[in-house]
Amino acid sequence: MSRKTLFFILTTGVLVAGGWACGKFGGSGSAASISNSQVVATVGNKDITFGDWMRQVDLLRVMIPEGRGMDPNNAQQVTQALKTLISQQIVLTALRKANYTDPAFDQSVQKKLVQAELQLKEDKEQLEKDMQAVKRLEKTYKEPFKEYLLAQNFASSQRTTVIVTEKEIRDQYQVLAKRYKQAGQRVPPYNKEVQEYLKGLLQADKLMKSLQEGIKVDRKEEIIQKYLTSLSPSRTVLGSAASSEPVSAAGKDTQKK
Repeated sequence: MSRKTLFFILTTGVLVAGGWACGKFGGSGSAASISNSQVVATVGNKDITFGDWMRQVDLLRVMIPEGRGMDPNNAQQVTQALKTLISQQIVLTALRKANYTDPAFDQSVQKKLVQAELQLKEDKEQLEKDMQAVKRLEKTYKEPFKEYLLAQNFASSQRTTVIVTEKEIRDQYQVLAKRYKQAGQRVPPYNKEVQEYLKGLLQADKLMKSLQEGIKVDRKEEIIQKYLTSLSPSRTVLGSAASSEPVSAAGKDTQKK
């Protein structure tokens, strides 16, 4: 078996699966009721256990880019994961029979393992942050969420009443075109879609200016920047850039609350 054929089989096995699951198997039974030592398939003289299957699922979900975002309750996707494991064992059996070796692979695998360990660490940290967010929100999200929806609803109902002239839209287009040129990007044509987009921005801006009349907004920049600098450099830059861009009327209205 050639290395090209090996790569094709392994890659196809991963890509065909399209999705995986972890912790549960679709159907009436649950993973908790199945022993990890329970044999689910045999390839030659090699038994594949339920534990092997679930480990393959975890591996594909976490370590393989094509496997991210998999549905843990999709029986078809879980079955595909098992198929890839069976295909993998078939290939490994053939490799052993052929006494296949590749010194270059032996060297590169160590580098890939180090990269994988770093990726796992990053994923773990991100998941921990996500879980912290969930725990903070699960008991307190209803009122803030209702306020957000209310602000969105009111801003949407009021924005359409704001009058914007054709000249204002053309002037705004010139500003937009200048930004695109400075960024070395192609300037979008002045068509109906662009006009409607610019009209919406102008309406939102005008609405916010009228709503903010008589309302003092005091940003505690020292505290804000203290937090921003604790983030990664890229997040800090993005945060600064975002603050200079137009935001929706609902977004600003929510900030005032």
